Amino acid sequence: MWLWLLPLFFAALLVLGPRWARARCGVVASKPFLFSGQKAEAHLQLVLQTWVPLYVRVEGEGSAPLGVRAWGGRALVWGEWRLEQAIALLARRRGEHALPAVRLFVRDVLGVLEREVEVRLERGAVVVYPAIHPVLLPNLRRTLLADGHPAVGGMEDATRFVGVRAYVPGDPLRHLHWKVTARQGQPMMREFERVKSSAVWLHLDLQGVGRTGVVYLEHATSLAASLLRAASEDGLAVGLSLGDRTLPVGFGPVHEQRLLSELGRAQPQPDPTPVPEPDPGTNLILLTMLASGKVLEGALRARARSAQVHLVALPEGYFLWPGERGRRVFGLSDGVQRLLQKRAYLVAEGVQVHILRGNQSVLELGS
Repeated sequence: MWLWLLPLFFAALLVLGPRWARARCGVVASKPFLFSGQKAEAHLQLVLQTWVPLYVRVEGEGSAPLGVRAWGGRALVWGEWRLEQAIALLARRRGEHALPAVRLFVRDVLGVLEREVEVRLERGAVVVYPAIHPVLLPNLRRTLLADGHPAVGGMEDATRFVGVRAYVPGDPLRHLHWKVTARQGQPMMREFERVKSSAVWLHLDLQGVGRTGVVYLEHATSLAASLLRAASEDGLAVGLSLGDRTLPVGFGPVHEQRLLSELGRAQPQPDPTPVPEPDPGTNLILLTMLASGKVLEGALRARARSAQVHLVALPEGYFLWPGERGRRVFGLSDGVQRLLQKRAYLVAEGVQVHILRGNQSVLELGS
């Protein structure tokens, strides 16, 4: 007697089936950090569970900063359905960018009802470092190793022999002590005292307004990364401050990665960033666009402790990289006029002032 209700029951089951669908998705990048222009790959895994047959439509989001185009796909599924997708990444814009997500739509096989399924999403992010270009460091004061004080993590002074120790993978073979090695029957290394060496502290003023502030920060972070790389390759310890973040001076690839990560995440701020007081004897480089009074006061205050202070102003917010053609620059901004008025006083107090206009090459820093 109730058999006529069975078709209605199954029809209702098929129509209401999309409401019971559950989905989860994970997106992970092969590399959490990329340089601008570098390629990588993200892996997406989507899992859908349904008790009735469903038509599925997947819409993958695009990401302009990561060079990902929107994509999509369709399928007829039942039970547990898995989709694994490789997504090509191309770093185009500096910053921290979330990996692209997906939207999932399901429709009953009768074509009556389509609805979007809430996807439980777990996705990572990629930090795109600023581009690094060849630059010349401004004139720095360097400490002779013989005058340096003992310091953990400093540079090795070949004139200060401490003793011998067992070989550790990665030790330079030039420090191998042949006589002790022959006597002990295992590789033994000469060990030298590490001393405090010259260091470069770079402070990035994040103050910028509107589109000009965004352009300034892109050029300033790239210049900061280039200067820090040049200092590291020159054997100098490097440190960084920007916003409320301060990274003390240090050596090595892990330390450099921390510095680049902070530069990659930097965002413009409406107010000038306070200038910290560096360690005594450190070379301080200040990058700024507006050269506010607070920045100038910080440069003068830091000069009392620093070996050298270089104030680099970017009034237009940009300059020329090696190989770029010149741009026209008109007039003087308020910041440039204020800086020109105080330039003689700053130089007399030991602060070296560099003004990089929009039509000047960054290589002039080293002249």
